[in-house]
Amino acid sequence: MIAMLDRLTKIKARAHNVTHSGPLLERGAVMELLLFVSQAFAPCREAERVWQSVAAESGCSLTVVDINSPEGHELAESLRVTVVPAVATEGRLLAIGVQSADEARKLVGQRHDSPSPG
Repeated sequence: MIAMLDRLTKIKARAHNVTHSGPLLERGAVMELLLFVSQAFAPCREAERVWQSVAAESGCSLTVVDINSPEGHELAESLRVTVVPAVATEGRLLAIGVQSADEARKLVGQRHDSPSPG
């Protein structure tokens, strides 16, 4: 887990990082979303527009990760992401493909509304 966090820190330093303040998760932290893309693939550009908008609305942190970069490829492998665009949060895949803004809002809302363990 520490190695994955180190890789994420490196990726965030190089990736397009958009952070917005807003609603907090029950654990008290802003939901962090990773959007895996390939800039050469047109659907990824559409997914990036959708998720940037939804992140801005919902107060999530969004990091766009290019799987063609060495760090992005390594992180995608560690999360078993094999298709782009793909969205992950909390070390798990949340969705693949291009979601509509409404679908993305529902996915983020489900994560915000889910009960915390324990």
